[in-house]
Amino acid sequence: MCGSTNLIKEDGVFVCQACGTKYTEEASKRMMVEGAVDVKGNTTQKVADLLESAKRAMALEQYENVGNYCKQILLIDPLNWEASFYDAYSKLMDAEIDSLPETVPYIVKSLRSTLKTIKNQVPEEEARSVVMDVSQRIIQTSSRIEESANDFIKHAKTGLMHDDNNKRFPRVVDGLNAISSITLSFGDDIMDIFGYSDLCSEIWKQGIKGLTNSKRDEKQKYIAKIKRIDPDYVSSMSGCYVATAVYGSYDCPEVWTLRRYRDSVLARCYFGRLFIKLYYDISPKLVSVFGDNTRIVSVVRKRLDRFVNHLRANGIESSPYIDINC
Repeated sequence: MCGSTNLIKEDGVFVCQACGTKYTEEASKRMMVEGAVDVKGNTTQKVADLLESAKRAMALEQYENVGNYCKQILLIDPLNWEASFYDAYSKLMDAEIDSLPETVPYIVKSLRSTLKTIKNQVPEEEARSVVMDVSQRIIQTSSRIEESANDFIKHAKTGLMHDDNNKRFPRVVDGLNAISSITLSFGDDIMDIFGYSDLCSEIWKQGIKGLTNSKRDEKQKYIAKIKRIDPDYVSSMSGCYVATAVYGSYDCPEVWTLRRYRDSVLARCYFGRLFIKLYYDISPKLVSVFGDNTRIVSVVRKRLDRFVNHLRANGIESSPYIDINC
């Protein structure tokens, strides 16, 4: 090397403007990391222009362009936290919920890398504000994806699992769990790297909203984490408590019918949602008091059997069902 730090990218390689020596992207990137050259100091304007282009593309929802701009920035300045974040964020914004599970590892890893870079590059007095801004974007995007998925479910027909025109159902469920996984992992990383417990609590609260019933144990784990930070937090862990106690299983034809009725009929109107809320507030206490009383269970079962038969007669299926809002 001639000692110059003035490297400019030309035709896919980095060229020393003093002596003309050409370096591959990998070689130049390695020199930047090792401190052999300070490309950042000589290309500040170029990085600023690329970052502005990335933000403009983001505003226009041109997510592929966002990723391309960010990759150019990271070749010049591997420690640019904004480029690292926008690269991951654009993939999250651009992903269809059906394919979201495939992107989880990359997005989680990129967001973790972003937080570590913020920790190392942003002054301590500014770091919390930066992390809060990034967190709000993740929370808002997670909420948007969750609402979109639930909207799909609410407008689907009863018996969706067996409708050939709605084969997206299981993929939407997987997508809900995927966006929750990304959000919850992001909260974990903030806690590990920065220790901002109050901020993590808000992120976890959003993250558990999309977890389906197959993730009940994980949801319970995060509810416990939240309660350690916010003791007044009231969770919405759902489950057909009375029906499960009566029929002996959360996954049986009768309870599938009742759960499907809850999500496809009751949850669509105000009074139905009010009933659901009251049910989940009261039923755990009823089960704890009367759940072992075989006589009461027998009486309740007879009434539930009649109601379930009525629902089936009116088109509510008893086929296997996966909860959405649980």
